[in-house]
Amino acid sequence: MNSGRAALLIHALTQKPEFLLAGTEDYLHQSYRAEAMRPSAALIAALRAAGHAAVVSGAGPTVLVLANGEAEAAEALAFIETFTAANTPDVGWRVLKLAVDVEGAKVDMHRR
Repeated sequence: MNSGRAALLIHALTQKPEFLLAGTEDYLHQSYRAEAMRPSAALIAALRAAGHAAVVSGAGPTVLVLANGEAEAAEALAFIETFTAANTPDVGWRVLKLAVDVEGAKVDMHRR
């Protein structure tokens, strides 16, 4: 099931961003790790319930939210600020809005 979601995520990232939420649904890893990172798991569940494509990033407790455009990113940011202030005010959350590299990998040739 996760392999199908991975394929859907690639399709969402390259052609159909409306499938980001479905493409980021995890059936293997996140649920069994939730107990070890309760604040992050709660934030992810709330973001997903609100329609935002949120996942654990790396080993956790980092949360990654994929947004389709500036308006959706602003909505996700506002949601995060409201949710964390109300539910986890003692956690030192830090939100970073990252740019997407649209050029891909590059190779530089250096000659001696």
